[in-house]
Amino acid sequence: SFIDQSDKFANGFKYTAYLFTGITIFIAVLIFLLRTRINRSIEFFKEASRAVKSNPTILLVPPVSICVSLLVLFYWISATVYISSAAELDNSTISGKFLGSLNISLDGEITTQKKFIAPDYTTIFNIYLLLGFFWTMSFVNGMSLM
Repeated sequence: SFIDQSDKFANGFKYTAYLFTGITIFIAVLIFLLRTRINRSIEFFKEASRAVKSNPTILLVPPVSICVSLLVLFYWISATVYISSAAELDNSTISGKFLGSLNISLDGEITTQKKFIAPDYTTIFNIYLLLGFFWTMSFVNGMSLM
């Protein structure tokens, strides 16, 4: 019957109640011991709310810095892809990295085979872009902290 089944779970509910009572007592003691820190945190929030009340445009700083950071990131990605994809199409051997070959055909017949060769300076440009990316992101971060 229903009463027999509820008696089966009575001990489980009792121990669960003891567990949650212990957790509640632990949290109450923790709050009592940390009440000075909690009051200090409340004072910090009050001071922050007074600062926002006196200068509400301060709330625009995080979204603006995130948008600028994303714009810098998109610029860096597009510039890196553009420079990395720069290659010369040539028959002769040129110093640089071999990127692949292209078969140019007229009327279905292969007439010539050309190679894509990346110039040596693309690596230097990409390193320069990476350093510029780091500098610009640090600049945006510094401006958002001012």
